[in-house]
Amino acid sequence: EKEKRNLEQNLKIFINKNIFLINQEEVDKILKNISFIDNYNIKKIFPSKLLVNIKKTNFVGKTVLDGEKFYIGKNGKITKISLVEKEYNLPQVFGIFQVHEFLKLQNILNTNGFNLGKIKKYYYFKSNRWDIQNNDVILKLPSQNIEKSLKNYRSLLSSDKDIKTRLIDLRMKNKIIFTDEKR
Repeated sequence: EKEKRNLEQNLKIFINKNIFLINQEEVDKILKNISFIDNYNIKKIFPSKLLVNIKKTNFVGKTVLDGEKFYIGKNGKITKISLVEKEYNLPQVFGIFQVHEFLKLQNILNTNGFNLGKIKKYYYFKSNRWDIQNNDVILKLPSQNIEKSLKNYRSLLSSDKDIKTRLIDLRMKNKIIFTDEKR
């Protein structure tokens, strides 16, 4: 309902406007600025209706920017949580990051066999690297060659060794450091 009201509020400038005078670019401009929309299509139904079909984006995380809470969408945009009706149980993302970098990391994790649903927190550092937390285990990722480090880590996990640790550091080239300390 909140999303619907927000959409109607943004499109109400077209109410009582001649359908022949409504410019497609005007509608596109408004819809592209609504952060929870993934894609849409617009149809003019003559004599007087404008049909707008919308696909809402999937949210993949939540973050706080300048004291305000946001959802991170797969469409590469952030949406104020207050604009969304439903509350989502999503991983928290900390740090000042670019949304496309976060989505890129999720794609790398997904292609390397990680279950994104089990990740509880993401931490971004100014050195352009990430840490991820899955329950009580923190995985420190390098700033470069993330895929190679993850493959090494996955091959270690697939071995017969039973690894119980709280912190796994993949930042050093060709090395994996395990520690029981939480840092």
